[in-house]
Amino acid sequence: MSATQVIASAAAGLVKPIADIFSKREDRKKAVAIIKSETARAETDGDVAVKLSKAQWEIISKKSEVDTWKDEYITIVVTAPLILIVLGALQAAFGLGTELLDAVATIFKEANQAGIDMGELMLWTVLAGIGIKAVK
Repeated sequence: MSATQVIASAAAGLVKPIADIFSKREDRKKAVAIIKSETARAETDGDVAVKLSKAQWEIISKKSEVDTWKDEYITIVVTAPLILIVLGALQAAFGLGTELLDAVATIFKEANQAGIDMGELMLWTVLAGIGIKAVK
């Protein structure tokens, strides 16, 4: 596999999740429009109950969290040492020094001295990011 194929493959791997985020955002907008029309119809018809799918009810509950990047920001910050490990390994592999790997080692050492288990913190963050509640 040539270097350009490796870079193209890596770029595609980075772009796809971002494209998926925007696609899901559009799906949520469509579902919100359906929810609004259903509730308006129910009010007009005098219905007491509104029939929505499970996915639509989940969207309503998510809307209470407001469209923010808070979760994504926290995920990026907490998992940044993993990203730095990969970048540091690439840097070292091309003979450009080990500064990033040294910095990551310092991050883990300082966190350990502060009583923070970075591995467990990263695990909880990633699980929360994919929607699995993990509470100790």
